[in-house]
Amino acid sequence: MIDDQAEGELPEGFCVLPWINLHVATTGAISPCCEFGGEIANLSASTLSDAWRSDELAAIRKAFIDGVPLKACDKCVDRERSEGNSLRLNSNRQFADWGEAIAAADAPLEAAPEHPAAFDLRFSNLCNFKCRSCWHGASSKWYADGRAIGVTLSDRAEISSFESVDDFIGQVGPGLPQVEHIYFAGGEPLMMPEHYALLERLIALGRTDVRISYNTNMSRTSFRGQSVFDLWKHFPNIDVTASVDAAGTLGEMVRSGFRWETFVANVRSLRENVPHAGLTFGITVSVLNIFGLPALLDALGRECDASCDEFFLHSLQDPPQYRTQILPASLKRSVSENFAEYMDRMDVNDPGRDRLRDQLSGILRYMNAEDLSHLLPRFARVSGKLDALRREETSAYLPELAPYLAFGGRRYALGKKLVRLFRLIGR
Repeated sequence: MIDDQAEGELPEGFCVLPWINLHVATTGAISPCCEFGGEIANLSASTLSDAWRSDELAAIRKAFIDGVPLKACDKCVDRERSEGNSLRLNSNRQFADWGEAIAAADAPLEAAPEHPAAFDLRFSNLCNFKCRSCWHGASSKWYADGRAIGVTLSDRAEISSFESVDDFIGQVGPGLPQVEHIYFAGGEPLMMPEHYALLERLIALGRTDVRISYNTNMSRTSFRGQSVFDLWKHFPNIDVTASVDAAGTLGEMVRSGFRWETFVANVRSLRENVPHAGLTFGITVSVLNIFGLPALLDALGRECDASCDEFFLHSLQDPPQYRTQILPASLKRSVSENFAEYMDRMDVNDPGRDRLRDQLSGILRYMNAEDLSHLLPRFARVSGKLDALRREETSAYLPELAPYLAFGGRRYALGKKLVRLFRLIGR
């Protein structure tokens, strides 16, 4: 433990997740969380129990207790530096009781429970969307496009982590009564038979006290005649993050397969059928949707009755060519002006107004934190390939970027070189 740390306190940068949580990716990779850069084990050669008791996870816990930064945790560090928020900070708040118990323990490294208290599950990459910034590892729909551009994870469209829900239940085994929280993502979890089977198993076992959380595109709400709303009514503690990046036709380009009318209808149905569910609109802000963000917030408020405190904004980090940081300075100024205009007209009576303003300011800080405009040509090249495959035209949806998309971004790259040359000559 670091020398200047007071007794009963945790080091700055501490994260509770390695003590309580296991994340399982579509590939079977196991790690402390979904933002972790790497894996501690894989279901192809390990079990959940083995991973939980592994030397690799113990070393991660020790690093956090010793206050040693981990390269694998750079995503949270990067987001905290600009946005002031991250999965680490959100998790420390959500599982504050666990953090206090670890801080109070005589041996913090041994304060982890016998079995994980939380799971972050990706049963498969099964999905009905192929979002521009996604890839085959997280969407089965991406398989054909991935093959065309040479980026696939396997030789088949669908990838699964566990063999079945029985495999998952069997691996959790005696730890199931201790599970407090299960987070479902994908792929699209509301399409996965394993997800429905697990909910039914929890109901049968009387474990409806488990908090269940989702990241879902809200494109469908049933599976083989089984309404997810009927299942959710059994669970008093449920949180649903409805993932949405843009409204209308822009939303359909950014998230191929998305339909605004379907999204709105399903959100309204959720509010009506499961009113106790905590609903959040999760918006990943990238170069693809930052120009349309104010319009999306307006549309969600108008058509989904969304209040300011129901928005959760975070900046996209991967792939880097989709970061807002690739924008040239002139467009960053334009975005800042658009955000300022939106914030000026926000409802002063909305209790979540200040929180949303803070999030928008964080998005701007992230955008301005780094100049990655040298990645614009890469963005243009990838966009050109996907445009050809999907018979779309990015510049028609994003006219602000049209000059930088011309000739696969080569015109912009040449312009940058000329600017540097003129500066050298001027010296």
